[in-house]
Amino acid sequence: MIQFLFLLGECSGRVNCIDEELLILLKKSGMRTIFYGIESGSQKMLDVMRKGESVEQSRAAIRLTKRIGVNMHTPLMIGFPGETKETIEESVNFFIQENIAGIAGTIYFPTPHPGSALWEYALKNKLIKDEEYYIENLGDFTSLHLNLTDMPDEKLIQLKKYAAKRIFWLYFFKYLYNLPFIIIEQIKTIGYNKTLINLSRIMSTFKQFIS
Repeated sequence: MIQFLFLLGECSGRVNCIDEELLILLKKSGMRTIFYGIESGSQKMLDVMRKGESVEQSRAAIRLTKRIGVNMHTPLMIGFPGETKETIEESVNFFIQENIAGIAGTIYFPTPHPGSALWEYALKNKLIKDEEYYIENLGDFTSLHLNLTDMPDEKLIQLKKYAAKRIFWLYFFKYLYNLPFIIIEQIKTIGYNKTLINLSRIMSTFKQFIS
């Protein structure tokens, strides 16, 4: 049997390719966390992204991964062409229904790269005002440098904040009662100093969402 070596215990996967047998094999081989590129809970937006995946495939992969006992992370992308308040609401509701609360800190805007179909779309529709500035900021996924939707910039930014807040507070209240046990377990696992660093990050995130 082929054995996989996971130096960091992580790998990436597609929801339309994963199955129970593969997940079990990967877990036995040392994988602790899998990263899916689900990115949306709206079928309309998945089709716009040309993901070749369905919301139901994402739902099935999430539930299977949890059942096998593997940690899972995925970003949420908002702001592709055709995105609306309603499609963002669909995505938020999907991630809440599937209890993917940790996504609150990984909500990104799309950033078309030169040569991609989305880049050509942006050029064709004259959406890139300053090409040099845009390319210099390609690595920044959290700030809005290019609006591909029909919504004003301010509304899209507010909807991103709204999505993050809704998902974060679900996460906060879900784990609040269990926080002392989580802290104790972290101290045992990673030590006192690293646990303090993690708590500092949590408090910074908390402050971000109470404003």
